[in-house]
Amino acid sequence: SLISSMSCQKGEVGPRLILGPFRFANHDCSPNCQIMAIPKSSAYTIFSLCDIFPGDPITVNYALDGSYFEGKTCGCASCNPDSPP
Repeated sequence: SLISSMSCQKGEVGPRLILGPFRFANHDCSPNCQIMAIPKSSAYTIFSLCDIFPGDPITVNYALDGSYFEGKTCGCASCNPDSPP
């Protein structure tokens, strides 16, 4: 299901400052959503990958290319199920 859609800055593909509703999506290695670029545009969409219920966090995988956690340990709920939320 489409959750939100927005335009983003144009330019080289890579890390970007994305505001709007996307700023509420947290990282998880087993996310419930996916951010996708719309080809030939500067727009992005966020899709749910499963049912999301009231109170569930919106999560996406920040580390798709592996560089996000270089030299760091992932602290997401999927990697650390015993950690408090």
